Amino acid sequence: MIAEKKRITKESFQKFLKGQDWYKLDVFINKESQRIRKESLNALDEVDPELLAKVLANPEMRALLNSLAKTMK
Repeated sequence: MIAEKKRITKESFQKFLKGQDWYKLDVFINKESQRIRKESLNALDEVDPELLAKVLANPEMRALLNSLAKTMK
């Protein structure tokens, strides 16, 4: 009997979703992505150019980094 009372129906779930503030989630995601971009740019200042040159000299690593960069766009 208790399980029947707690059962979620399609209608009750849709009613729940209508009450949610989805725009707040969108704003949060946008702010987080901006924060991550800023942190990434700050991290570029800390990259050792010689080490980066060694990594990019390896064709496999260059291809891996390129594919990773494409997925992050």
